[in-house]
Amino acid sequence: MMPINNKSIQGYSPILHARSEKYFWKGKGALSIKTFKNGRAFYHAGHGHFAVDEGNYLLLNHGQEYSITIESEVPVESFCIFFPEMMVEEVYHSIMVSNERLLDDPVLPKQMSVDFVEKTYNDKWLATTLFRIKSEYTNKYLDITWLEEKLYELAHGLLKVHRQVNKEILKLQSLRASTREELFDLALIK
Repeated sequence: MMPINNKSIQGYSPILHARSEKYFWKGKGALSIKTFKNGRAFYHAGHGHFAVDEGNYLLLNHGQEYSITIESEVPVESFCIFFPEMMVEEVYHSIMVSNERLLDDPVLPKQMSVDFVEKTYNDKWLATTLFRIKSEYTNKYLDITWLEEKLYELAHGLLKVHRQVNKEILKLQSLRASTREELFDLALIK
């Protein structure tokens, strides 16, 4: 994969922006958002297989083992964001804990962990934010403050999406329970 911009900020490069016609990688990674343009990348992560192309993004948790494959006639452009370990948990902690408590004890609990549903998403807010970051990134990649601000903004947005996904999961679970109740009622009628 040919990097478009391979600059590192303080030894950590949270953005991978590259182009490639053929690419394969397998391993564990950081919490990350994967986006692609001009083609498609195929991921295998956990028990799922995901096709990621323009218009959607893949979210993978920290420590998740995965593989990526790109096989294309034309260069596929990737734009992936990797979050520093525990950044999303810090944002979650700051949202959930009162300001008074944060002032008294700002330390993040060690057992705290945020696990996202690993799937392809097409959330409009996040897609717009990613596009804006991508367009500004080439001029601001050395601005550490800008980059950290954008990572925290994305982390906050991911948590909003996470909350919505959890609400949808709870709806499905309640539907399943009601379906079981309806089936139980039908069985009693016979």
